[in-house]
Amino acid sequence: MSREMNDHQNRTDKHYADLEKESKETLADLQTEMDNKLARVEGRLTLKISELATTTAENLTRSAQDLASLEVRSASQMSELKNKLSNIQDTLTSHVTNTSQSHESLPSDVPQSLKIGTSFNKRCIKISNDSVDYQTAKANCLSEKAHLVIIKSRDVDGPVLRGVMTATKITLVSHSTFLFWVGADDMSTKGSFVWNDGSPLLTSSSLWYTGEPNNIGGNEDCVQMYINSDVLALNDNNCGKTFRYICEYEP
Repeated sequence: MSREMNDHQNRTDKHYADLEKESKETLADLQTEMDNKLARVEGRLTLKISELATTTAENLTRSAQDLASLEVRSASQMSELKNKLSNIQDTLTSHVTNTSQSHESLPSDVPQSLKIGTSFNKRCIKISNDSVDYQTAKANCLSEKAHLVIIKSRDVDGPVLRGVMTATKITLVSHSTFLFWVGADDMSTKGSFVWNDGSPLLTSSSLWYTGEPNNIGGNEDCVQMYINSDVLALNDNNCGKTFRYICEYEP
């Protein structure tokens, strides 16, 4: 019995010894495999870091080159802007000089209130602030040794009138039309409009607004002007209505 127990103990000890050896070998294999994997990961990380460093350096180099190029372009643009500003200043100086000379060339009896338009082809034009009937507008202009403005050409008169309006802080836009009395009526002969210099304003003239003159109510004997940034046209209206007006001095 004692011998059998000894044999059993020996087999048990051998079994545990074998298990211990196998476990150690397995652990060693796992450690080796883990070390190899860690080495591969470390290698890949090192490669990625190297690639990232190279890319970053290249990007920084390109950024520095772009900044240098931008500085060159900015300097060029700044120089161009300075030249343009200098040209604008020269133009303004010339304009002021010409305007001053234009004032000096006007007769001494031109009312100061009419001199606002002298920089526009030496024409002296005043735009009223008040609204009055046609006869009052005509009389007010005469009292300043002037007359209600005469419109003969959109191409000639349009830029002058718009320029004077801009100078007097009147903002012209396409959707807002201003109305002014001008110097024409048919009071002497019904249907025959005449400018205040005696020249005819034919009813067939292209200066009339579409469908005008139409003599609505049978008493539209005086002429007013429509004007905005796009349109300059004439319309017949009741002389008793009140509108602003435009005076012009003829030297």
